[in-house]
Amino acid sequence: MLQAGRSKNAGGYRFGFQGQEADNKIGGLGQHLNYTFRNYDSWAIRFGAIDPLASKYPYWSPFAFSGNRVIDAVELEGLEPYRIIFWGGTREKEPDGSDRKKGGKRDNNTFYQAALQLRKYKDIENKMSQITTADQIIYELEILEDGSVEYLDILSHGTPYSLNFSETKNVNVGFYASWLAKKATERGYIKQDPVENAGYHFSRWCGAREVDEIPYNKFSENAIIELHGCKGGCSFAEAYPESKEYAQYADALLDNIAMNMSEGLYGAGKTYAVAIAHHTRSSPEGGSYQHGGRSVYWNGQLLFETTKKGDISKKEIKKEIDKITNQ
Repeated sequence: MLQAGRSKNAGGYRFGFQGQEADNKIGGLGQHLNYTFRNYDSWAIRFGAIDPLASKYPYWSPFAFSGNRVIDAVELEGLEPYRIIFWGGTREKEPDGSDRKKGGKRDNNTFYQAALQLRKYKDIENKMSQITTADQIIYELEILEDGSVEYLDILSHGTPYSLNFSETKNVNVGFYASWLAKKATERGYIKQDPVENAGYHFSRWCGAREVDEIPYNKFSENAIIELHGCKGGCSFAEAYPESKEYAQYADALLDNIAMNMSEGLYGAGKTYAVAIAHHTRSSPEGGSYQHGGRSVYWNGQLLFETTKKGDISKKEIKKEIDKITNQ
């Protein structure tokens, strides 16, 4: 709450707490804030109307502020924050229509069980979907409110340069870090097994997309994107030491997919948002992939590495970012 004689305004600045527009004609200096879907009285410390989505959340007070998370969350225009969880993406059928003997339904079920464990927060709206294509993920993000995505979790197979989704053999409809990364991944798979992986490619026609196409404006100021598959947070040389000759050229030209996602977040003005990915092989331990060696990327650079289990807290992330920015 602003107090007389204890606040300053250079003149013409219309905004108050959490960047919301203040109407000083109602009540007094800084008292009335317009949150679009409802108004807030900072002197009474309450909203003047219930949240328009109150009926969806019987476990919250209809007057709750910032989802009862006043330290690490902001009030999203009277609407709710989301944790978006996508799982699967593994091809389940062989070209002849039979079930795959390796991977397939078994892998997708493992991703699904791990995804269920992420739905543990009662103060945030969880949306969970099975992966079909990268284009599907982009569409499901685009229909959300700007700034509403607190967490995006993707549980799928991947490489340092890609997230691999497929319904047809050797046709990848997932995400790739860049055009060069797409070419490097295609060549890497074909080089690995020229017969089994013959014609391996990303198909934009079928739904593959570059991570630059993700609508990063949908994420919150301190959002977290976490890739739960293998090796999305390391270099090609680290992921595939047997391919030294090829890897030295690839890594000289390319950033990994988590790096590129963190750049996209920062470029959209999400200054405390990060992308997290494993720099080792990932495996479900107790049904969760949130363990082992993980790398946290911010603005295209490695922020820190960790082996802790479970969610990496936003408080810990902010502390590390503040060290770099000297705040």
